[in-house]
Amino acid sequence: VVFHEVDTLTEKLFPIVEAMQKHFSAGSGAYYSDAIFFLSVAMHRIMPAELKRIVQLDLDLKFRSNIRDLFQEFNHFPAEAVIGIAREMQPVYRHTFWQYRKENPKSRVGDPPPDGLPGFNSGVMLLNLDAMRRSTLYNQLLEPKRVAHLAEKYHFRGHLGDQDFFTMIGMEHRELFYPLSCGWNRQLCTWWREHGYGDVFQLYYHCDGPVHIYHGNCNTPTAGWKEANQKSFPPHDGTLVFTVLCNAFLLQATISLCFYAVMMRKERGKAVDPLFSDLQLNGLRIAKIASRTSDRWSHQDNAVIRLRNVEAGFAELFQREQPLP
Repeated sequence: VVFHEVDTLTEKLFPIVEAMQKHFSAGSGAYYSDAIFFLSVAMHRIMPAELKRIVQLDLDLKFRSNIRDLFQEFNHFPAEAVIGIAREMQPVYRHTFWQYRKENPKSRVGDPPPDGLPGFNSGVMLLNLDAMRRSTLYNQLLEPKRVAHLAEKYHFRGHLGDQDFFTMIGMEHRELFYPLSCGWNRQLCTWWREHGYGDVFQLYYHCDGPVHIYHGNCNTPTAGWKEANQKSFPPHDGTLVFTVLCNAFLLQATISLCFYAVMMRKERGKAVDPLFSDLQLNGLRIAKIASRTSDRWSHQDNAVIRLRNVEAGFAELFQREQPLP
């Protein structure tokens, strides 16, 4: 079991992302202003070289499909792609890019799918660390001068951390991104529908195809969606249900950039205890940021670590599953 210290990671991360924070943070002390919310941007530089691929997930997700199916999406990456990510399903970036769109009325920037460029949502991401390390272009885009140039070109001032960075560079270099289908990150938030974009909202929010993951962003409940959209889910007795719990509890928040996944599965009516760990399972690494300085985990029911039960539970669980790719 390997625990990743938030403070240690932030110490490594800060010099890399410091320059971009002013472009993609709401301000000092704001939720997304911390360097940890840019973790995915430079993961390839701070993780050990033997770690090749990462599935990075937000806190507020409900899985309806096996995470193996998500991991297999790595196999579909084009040669130049370094990150797999789904589109933003609200007109967030229609709003953020308003000045650029005004100056460039024929641009597709901020337009809805299928022909527009609505930006990305970082709630579910596949990070090919090897490809990120090898990509000269991607690493050049991390340089402060390149970030500042693009931010000036697009008049970009965001507040959503890594998501903003990926969206901005994606407007110029779409080849770096493998587009996950909306069903892998079916966002439920409808905030922008009530704040000036009701006339175009559904163009962004619509999602065809099966839903594998519900994303309850901006505190949107997922339970009702499960019931209302039950027909979207193929029957699957072996579905893994994933709950991601992380340092966001310290911030009293429900939306969080979290490091990988904490796994649970119901077996004969009983739930296997969640494991906050870094597991190497036939090539898939599932990890969790933890902080020794936190004393608030204890009063979160799902955040109690019972390693003796966990070890036995996961041994039984994975004996019944097919090997990962």
